[in-house]
Amino acid sequence: MLSPGALNSWAKETVATYLDAWLKGAQSTLRSRTFTSYAQIVRDHLKPELGRIPLARLQPQRVQQLYQDLLDSGRSAKTVRNIHVVLHRGLQQALRWRLVQVNVADLVDPPRVERKEMQALDADETRQLLAAAKSDELEALWWLALTAGIRQGELLALRWPDVDVDRGSLRIVASLVRRVGEEPHLEEPKSRRSRRQVELSAGAIEALRRHRQASPSIVFGERSAVRASSSASSAAESVTPAGAARG
Repeated sequence: MLSPGALNSWAKETVATYLDAWLKGAQSTLRSRTFTSYAQIVRDHLKPELGRIPLARLQPQRVQQLYQDLLDSGRSAKTVRNIHVVLHRGLQQALRWRLVQVNVADLVDPPRVERKEMQALDADETRQLLAAAKSDELEALWWLALTAGIRQGELLALRWPDVDVDRGSLRIVASLVRRVGEEPHLEEPKSRRSRRQVELSAGAIEALRRHRQASPSIVFGERSAVRASSSASSAAESVTPAGAARG
């Protein structure tokens, strides 16, 4: 509980100094990835535009104008909505601490994000891609990516003790995270649902058996991300989109 003296001091804070203090206090409650994202949004968007305004005098009209300015400058609706999420969360804490009378982010409308329909490969395109990947050193990675619904970070975090080719399954227990300015590192999945066991197709099992002979120490590893990007370009050239004439 903040003392009256502390409250008086906080009441004089600007948006910038408050957000800095809020982030510092919230860091231990946030995942590393989330904290890094929040800090980047505060640094690059909120402080430059709203930072000098006294916290208690921040008006919803100014916040709404910020969102529109960002959209007009070419920022996507998703980016602006992410900025709104961070500002709202920060101001909600200020409201609980009684540093403001209202969360002004509640009074503005973030842009609506258009959800684009995913364009998945059909069965024929998937077969073409797997056929093209057969001679690739990362064939097993392609099998898992295409048939097991495993994210890239999860694939790169796989270790052989988590893979049971005899039972035809593997366990997802971590994800490889790469951020600007940081060394790649492993993090636990965000939720219990993400920590899961995945049943494998017969083709994925055989590809993993071959891959283990060639790479007995690690499954894929962080360097595979670069090799996979290069391989993807070559493999994609071999796939004929559905409905297109085949030569």
